[in-house]
Amino acid sequence: MNTYFTYWLDYPDLVLQDLASRFLSRRPLKSVAFTNQTARLLPKLKALVAEAGFDPEYYTAENDSFDLPYDQYDPSVADPKTQIEIIQRDGTLEELSTLSPLVAAISGKAIGDKRFYFPKVMLSKNADDLFAGTYTKFQQYILNDSLIEPR
Repeated sequence: MNTYFTYWLDYPDLVLQDLASRFLSRRPLKSVAFTNQTARLLPKLKALVAEAGFDPEYYTAENDSFDLPYDQYDPSVADPKTQIEIIQRDGTLEELSTLSPLVAAISGKAIGDKRFYFPKVMLSKNADDLFAGTYTKFQQYILNDSLIEPR
């Protein structure tokens, strides 16, 4: 796969060149978490990315990742989880979440987040940069790795 990325470094498409360079140089896009409430701000952020000279079609993305770390076995669901049982001294089997308060606390709870990806330079504090004003506007929407409503 790296062969293709190396080949694309000299490709006529400038966006492809840049993205290949970012991949090979390990300069991935930065991301922040967003919620259903702050998702309405994404078009504004994409517009600021465009204002900074990046095509938002290629330099922004949204992704979500959710998982159910542990859930009790239920054969009636479409994708049943494997039940973990612990053999007791008397030979009986006990389901793990009934024995562990920690496992019980996470049982049945989905964990994850939604993320918005953009060029890391959007977080630059370099006042000499041509797009410093755009970066400052963009940064008003981010606090502690999360998308927020600016003040």
